[in-house]
Amino acid sequence: MSIKSLLATLVVSLSLAAPGWAQSLTDISKATGLHMIGRYAEALKLARPLAEKGDPVAQWILGYMYEFGQGDLLKNHRSAAEWYSKGAEQGYSESMAMLGNLYVVGRGVPQDYLLAHMWFNLAAARLVLNADKARDELARIMTPAQIAEAQRLAREWKPKK
Repeated sequence: MSIKSLLATLVVSLSLAAPGWAQSLTDISKATGLHMIGRYAEALKLARPLAEKGDPVAQWILGYMYEFGQGDLLKNHRSAAEWYSKGAEQGYSESMAMLGNLYVVGRGVPQDYLLAHMWFNLAAARLVLNADKARDELARIMTPAQIAEAQRLAREWKPKK
């Protein structure tokens, strides 16, 4: 058993023992663990209602499942971008990085290097693995004026609650 599978199993097991007052935290923990071990239909059942209520982690899970066509969901980059956007706009770093990836290639959103750079920059500031590398690699094909504008957008960005 891999470490990732072991950790996911532990998260699911511990979340089953949580008291009732921690139900939404328990559900997102379960959904995350189930997603990590490939039990996508169960993860979707838990994550969708939470995502619809505004939980940014659940929104990331739905975005990921749409992007890669996991569980009962068909691959749909537009839906992936919509869910990642909802999480990113609340400040969820993983959604920021994934949304940046979609903007680089124009999947589900128009290709936009400025927004991709902005989202990568925000994700890098929150220590998302390789977001700084993605931002720096993208900057190699941008003009100095584009980079300056993307940096301004990142400085002025504020999360929505």
